[in-house]
Amino acid sequence: MSNDKPQNPGLPPGVPPTPPPDIPMAKAPGTPPATPPAGFPHGQPPRPIAPPNPTAPPSTVPRPPGMPPTAPVAPTAPKILSPKEAFQQALSMGDSDGAKIGGQANHSAELASCGSNVIDFVSNVIENAITLGVSDIHFEPFDNTARLRYRGDGILREVPELSDFLHENYSAVSTRVKILSSLDISERRLPQDGAIQYDYKQGTDLVNLRVSILPTTCGERIVMRVMDKSALNMPIEKLGFSEDCQKKLLKAINSPQGMILVTGPTGSGKSTTLYAVLNALNSPEVNLMTAEDPVEFDVEGIGQVHVKDSIGLTFTAALRSFLRQDPEVIMVGEIRDKDTGDIAVKASLTGHLVLSTLHTNDAPSTITRLINMGIPAYLITSSLTLVVAQRLARKICPECKIEDPEGKREQFLALGFTEEELADGSVKAYKGEGCSACMDTGSKGRRAIHEVLVVTRNLKEAILAGANDLELGTVAKNKDGFESMQEVGKRLIKEGILTIEEFKRVLMVED
Repeated sequence: MSNDKPQNPGLPPGVPPTPPPDIPMAKAPGTPPATPPAGFPHGQPPRPIAPPNPTAPPSTVPRPPGMPPTAPVAPTAPKILSPKEAFQQALSMGDSDGAKIGGQANHSAELASCGSNVIDFVSNVIENAITLGVSDIHFEPFDNTARLRYRGDGILREVPELSDFLHENYSAVSTRVKILSSLDISERRLPQDGAIQYDYKQGTDLVNLRVSILPTTCGERIVMRVMDKSALNMPIEKLGFSEDCQKKLLKAINSPQGMILVTGPTGSGKSTTLYAVLNALNSPEVNLMTAEDPVEFDVEGIGQVHVKDSIGLTFTAALRSFLRQDPEVIMVGEIRDKDTGDIAVKASLTGHLVLSTLHTNDAPSTITRLINMGIPAYLITSSLTLVVAQRLARKICPECKIEDPEGKREQFLALGFTEEELADGSVKAYKGEGCSACMDTGSKGRRAIHEVLVVTRNLKEAILAGANDLELGTVAKNKDGFESMQEVGKRLIKEGILTIEEFKRVLMVED
């Protein structure tokens, strides 16, 4: 390259001149400089302008000379109502899917200012759910509207103030959720399942969410399950078992072999109970293996397998492989068919402790369900050691508990109370009046209601004799002191923990 460029007199060596504001724009970096235009000051071509640094803050991006710096504009985020605003009235309205949050206040003007900033909208919806301790988030599209609902303490409640914004931006909201869940954003015809690890407190608190997306005639319906990590550290003593039932459970899980089943509907706390048992057994001396669909929590020290039926990794296949992994304890997420049941029974007969779940109404019907699957009665009596059936019920808020004036004698009799129990007038019904501590709902928190059925010699004889579930329950009650969930619920009513309405909602009333 030639070194005969005209020099700029009067400037220190190596210092380039400052071009005037009205110079033409430089060519892209890397291109050879053009011939200096005639009459250009100092005969020097203009300096090339460096490209913007994408990693630099907005205030440091170089600008052409003479252009004043532009102040950064903060993005406008959609304003999600605070828990106090959005939920205080809602949680006190109704006890079904029709309950709403926030009354009839009109927040259209606030939402109109949100624009299309869907990223902040989804983030705030998730953070509100975590703050309030809800278990599920529902995004639901319809022809002329959309609906956001939270499930808290087992009850779905709507947030009507956000319907307009959600309806106008539903496609973008769906796409944002898919991106967070690492799902295919172009797939809108088939169901998809994913997961989100949400950074709730900037690295100090990661919350797992399980995502299900289902195409419907009006769009994709989204349900996000907030995984409560407190289940990982829940000791058995905090599960709500009575002293007698807790002793029976501890005796069963400390046995070298056998099968323990936990039953109940979806959302009844079965996973919490199983993880509490696994934590009690987890030690360096014990090899624990679990097959789950899906794996809800990663537990240090336990070999966990995520079952995938689409590739042939079923519960049955996982169980067969477990038996070659030298385990002491095996947990199967659910016994769904005869093959899984057969292997679970055989594993419990060969020196393994097997934990699993079933969907049955109560503990005695679990035995008849196994028989109906095709598992022989003699194998059930040899392998099954204990059955736990459970429900989750809302507790009366202790801050606003009052006597329920509508608690009539006929209602107590319909719930199974006897005339003798009601004779002295000591049985009273209570309810929550509603206060700031419970957000005017009258209930605060939930507790588990259990029944624990031990497979004793008396019960084994009844099983081998072909007794049905009602007969099995009678034998267990009369000969072994079995206490059903209904009896536990009646005791909680007398103690002022449970309302009559909650008893009817959660527990089946015996005929």
